[in-house]
Amino acid sequence: MGIEIERRFLVDEAHIDEIIKGATKSLSLSQWYPPIGTIEMIPERQGLAISSRILIEGIPDNEWREVCTLLSRGSGARIRIRKPVEGWLTIKGKWEGVLRKEFEWPVDAAITQQLAERDEWPGLSKRRLLWTANNSEDIWEIDVFNGAQEGLIIAEIELGHENQHIELPTWVGEEITGIDKWGNCSLAMNGIPKS
Repeated sequence: MGIEIERRFLVDEAHIDEIIKGATKSLSLSQWYPPIGTIEMIPERQGLAISSRILIEGIPDNEWREVCTLLSRGSGARIRIRKPVEGWLTIKGKWEGVLRKEFEWPVDAAITQQLAERDEWPGLSKRRLLWTANNSEDIWEIDVFNGAQEGLIIAEIELGHENQHIELPTWVGEEITGIDKWGNCSLAMNGIPKS
């Protein structure tokens, strides 16, 4: 079973030049959120499909049971395209502190992007900057949003364990870990929260 352990923070736009200067890599990402019920479970293949197109097959037994449970409880899915051609299907559970269940598989980027655009799924686009803290192995992912979420910057860091100590860079602001309205799915569907 996949477990994601991460913390998330808002970042003030005033710090973007400092972050860009220290970034080691920049990626362009687009993400879409198929409406609940769009992902079809194919039990005989232990797979997942969208619009009858099988995207994933042969999910191991222990993961298959957990994925079915998450989908049946209303957990959504995310399709992510890392430009130009990498595609991923992700199923995530609800936040439990800094933890949540996460399952991810590679998918055909062209097919999934075509489905997302054809069916007008809620989505977002962003530039992801990778930033490594001085004298540390901590790698921060700073998402600089475009389009409807223009001006929003969120920094996140994946942790090795729940109580891992991290040094917070001077540019991190309010912590938003586990707050649903700041999740990417909510941002795609509802826009930036007013408060």
